[in-house]
Amino acid sequence: MINLIKTIFQKNELDILIKENKLRTEYLSSENKLVLKKIIECISASRLSSFDIQIYRKDFIGMALEAEQRGKTLNDTIGDDMQSFCNELIANGKEKTLKEFLMLSIPYLFLAFTVLYGINYILFNSCPPIMKITLYDMFFYLIWCFLGVEVASYYAKKFIFNATSKKRFTSFIRPAAFILFIVLNAIFSSRQIILLEIIGWVPLAVAIIFMLMFIIFKNNYLNHIAKNYNWSDQ
Repeated sequence: MINLIKTIFQKNELDILIKENKLRTEYLSSENKLVLKKIIECISASRLSSFDIQIYRKDFIGMALEAEQRGKTLNDTIGDDMQSFCNELIANGKEKTLKEFLMLSIPYLFLAFTVLYGINYILFNSCPPIMKITLYDMFFYLIWCFLGVEVASYYAKKFIFNATSKKRFTSFIRPAAFILFIVLNAIFSSRQIILLEIIGWVPLAVAIIFMLMFIIFKNNYLNHIAKNYNWSDQ
């Protein structure tokens, strides 16, 4: 039981690397911080693995510190063509897999649901003892989840220097899906089609259990793929 609790609350290798990078960034000059920020924002908007992004960040911090010792900047080291530089980094890095995406995303989805449902059920007691889950409820939550993803994606894309035709094509699919959810939500809002009836506290308990379970999965997964990088030895 103690080991299980430790597994849940201990930082994984990626979190440790991110924290180390943040601390080392504070030693950089304002100009180098700005250049580093632009590079990381660009490659973070791509499909690069989270570890690749942080390893790149670690390397750039080292390059910037060395450049400062010579009286130069990180921009002097990488050159003026930041677009080509970032594109080369993305091309040489490892692409984020679907498994990595799910492992990083699912715990936050359950956390968000736990917080929102917990506020309603515990603080405001607005959820009845027996809840009826309808098709309208399902599409309503899908809309808000989809909207959150699209907002995050919009701000991420602001830092991409160029977009391929494939990205432009897929950019039409997601708004179309979002519109479809809205239409279905409007249709089923007038039709109380009940999917199931459950005790009010059950969704909260299930969400907490799944959130903790996926946190364990995430930590174990990230610690496993960290072995491929040996970043602490660099």
